[in-house]
Amino acid sequence: MINQERLVQTFLDLVAIDSPSGEEERICKELVRRFTALGGECETDAIHNLIARFEGTGPGDWLMLSAHMDTVGQDRGIKPQIRDGVIYSDGTTILGGDDKSGVAAILEVIQSLKEDGAAHPPLEAVISVSEELGLKGASEMDKGRIRSRRGYVLDA
Repeated sequence: MINQERLVQTFLDLVAIDSPSGEEERICKELVRRFTALGGECETDAIHNLIARFEGTGPGDWLMLSAHMDTVGQDRGIKPQIRDGVIYSDGTTILGGDDKSGVAAILEVIQSLKEDGAAHPPLEAVISVSEELGLKGASEMDKGRIRSRRGYVLDA
């Protein structure tokens, strides 16, 4: 079952990592660490696009869950705050919800499936870079590496 508290904490942790377009190496390393801890097999390319694969526990073809790890603009030092159950920036920067909310959701889905022991098809988390620069990361990704033929893009 989705753990809302953990999901929110993951989102807060991710937005605190600076990742303007073209500067995604640090967030990529953190995502590799998190996906690997969940049992994923990770690969990255030269520009830090990430594919994390998880073996299925039930029938079905590969299913892709996709988001991007960069944020719009050049803001750094994002300090998220929660007021009345809503997450905001402190007003001096963007929040970075586009698209770290999608990345946090993907991490939570995989963690929940693992905890619940729910049957699922093999999963690929495809997390691209430089989406805010005209889908640069997705355009340069070697699509031949992606096993999924269907999927969901979680882009806020």
